[in-house]
Amino acid sequence: MEKCGLTCQPDSETPAVILGRNSWFRRTAPLLTAVVLWSGFVAYCLATNFRQGLCCADDGWFAINAKCLATGQGYGTTFLGFSTFGRHDDGQGIVLFNPYTGTGPALIVPSAAITSLFGFNDVVPGISSIFVWSTVLTMLLWLLSRDCPGWRSSLGIGCYVVTILTFFARCFGQWHALLGEIPAAAYLSMGHWLLAMGSGSVSLYLSGVFLGLAVQTKLLTLLGCAGTVVILAIRLIGEQRGLRASCAQIAIWMAGGAAPTLVFESYKLDVLGSQRWLQNWSEFLIALREFTVDRPPALTVAIVAKRCGQIHNTFQLNLLGLLVLLAVAIVLLIRNSVDWRWRSLFVGLLMSAACGGVYWACCSVGWPRYLTSSIALLCFALTIPVCAMSDWKAISCYVACLLILLSPGITGFVSRKWLPVVPSEERVARARVAEIIEDLRGQGPVVLSSRLWTEFADVEFLLAPGVRFRELMTEGPPPRANPSSMSRQIGLINRRFGAAFREERSVDEAADLERLMRRPIKAVLFEGSSFQLLEFGDPTAAAAAKADGTPAPRAAAASDARE
Repeated sequence: MEKCGLTCQPDSETPAVILGRNSWFRRTAPLLTAVVLWSGFVAYCLATNFRQGLCCADDGWFAINAKCLATGQGYGTTFLGFSTFGRHDDGQGIVLFNPYTGTGPALIVPSAAITSLFGFNDVVPGISSIFVWSTVLTMLLWLLSRDCPGWRSSLGIGCYVVTILTFFARCFGQWHALLGEIPAAAYLSMGHWLLAMGSGSVSLYLSGVFLGLAVQTKLLTLLGCAGTVVILAIRLIGEQRGLRASCAQIAIWMAGGAAPTLVFESYKLDVLGSQRWLQNWSEFLIALREFTVDRPPALTVAIVAKRCGQIHNTFQLNLLGLLVLLAVAIVLLIRNSVDWRWRSLFVGLLMSAACGGVYWACCSVGWPRYLTSSIALLCFALTIPVCAMSDWKAISCYVACLLILLSPGITGFVSRKWLPVVPSEERVARARVAEIIEDLRGQGPVVLSSRLWTEFADVEFLLAPGVRFRELMTEGPPPRANPSSMSRQIGLINRRFGAAFREERSVDEAADLERLMRRPIKAVLFEGSSFQLLEFGDPTAAAAAKADGTPAPRAAAASDARE
């Protein structure tokens, strides 16, 4: 090579020049950085799942649904839940297609497949959820790295991970539990991306499929599809197609969106038959009305202000700071002459997240969990300017504003102690309760009872297929045991989701269960964490003892029972 009349020998080149010319290094270093960041985040979610197992009553509900499907009992639950319609079963006590099941088949079916492979361990449901959303988001981030290669994609992925960790620092259970909000947000993100950044009819159809899967994961995420209408309109205008071609593109997109629902409804129709299928739809519409029309409070400024406070306390999200950041992002995107596809994606994601957020603030029952899909979608939207802009000065300005917005959440997350990869006290106690119940079943007939599904769903998931609890508040007390069967009457208390949790007042849990069972407590078989396992005696024997003046048998101490 000649420069200024001199010939430079290869061995005289500096390391910086060699690295600068090494295209392999320039391509590989950002990719490896992105892989490490994303893999570390997924590993963190797996670690929290291993520590907690089933994190709440709702993912116990969905885990039992997946268990029933995996064991061939049907797509349903073993309890009525909120329903008042009675059982639609095939003689096995299964409520088929329970209309109050909040998480749909797009997550339940993969979870059933994974459960059938790995058994009824309480970390399996969380692994199923992590597998679904991590697979979808990994494909999405791979597509992102193809459209903006180099350090921009790595920085974007880094911002995405940091945003998730800080916004969800106080409510991280959604990322490692069998709940539909995060997988639905992953499907929504992919649907938005394919619609904005893809080309051709295939991307349109696949975008519709992913949006349909999001709705079939969590019905509430239908609001999260609002921004895709804007993206589709911008896409059709940008491609300058005629009216006929535009209508054909819209039809393709809508066909993809309807496909997941049509497949599931066909399966439901085949299982239930036409008459029961129509009845199930009627029940579903009633349930939908209860949670959307009958439940929301009247819209007032005080309620909206309270919800804004919940957003700040739960997600460390400063709404005023977010508006300032979005204003900075819009100015920078305009000044950098960013391609219209990136702009439409950014606007569509923000609109979808805003529609979900506004609905939650004005019309929802107020549980922050119902906002998590919108917050997860917002996390993806906030990374788009980093990937879309090419001017590093503009990128640096935006990242600095983003870190200022995230600073309270970052401080809170860093101050948290790293969760050791050891089972929590609650998970250990849950496993012990299931082990005791299985031992009792090996000794003879056992009747299991608890007050409400919230208390026993996670324990029932760990038991053998076909073993179920009796829900006392829905089904009433168990019938008096046949003397020849000698069935042992077992009752379960879970104080974390018991009467005190539901009614927000002090409740004598044992006395409440004794009243519903209509039997006296005979012994305490186990007590640990929030669980208490009790054995109940024969009410006739207790009454006879009382008539004879003999003291009624009292519950054995928990320490004696464990011994």
